[in-house]
Amino acid sequence: MVYNQANGKVVMFGGFAGPQGLLADTWAYDPATNRWSMLATGHDGPSRRDFSSMAYDQAADAIVLFGGQTGSDGNIQATDLNDTWIFRI
Repeated sequence: MVYNQANGKVVMFGGFAGPQGLLADTWAYDPATNRWSMLATGHDGPSRRDFSSMAYDQAADAIVLFGGQTGSDGNIQATDLNDTWIFRI
């Protein structure tokens, strides 16, 4: 989860949803309206994961997602990821 300073929204990617397993969806929270909205990331977006890191790059006005873990049981016997994705939201 990261705060996008340019548009004043909090952006969240992925996570673990218990019986539903790992997620690969992106959500934005707008504190001005107190609402969450699901964002389309396209078919070639990051894979399902949890424990990833996100940062906002002010100079590039972009969100950077790095790594995390993936696997059928969440973080149990997970595979560590070493990939980087850029979001422009």
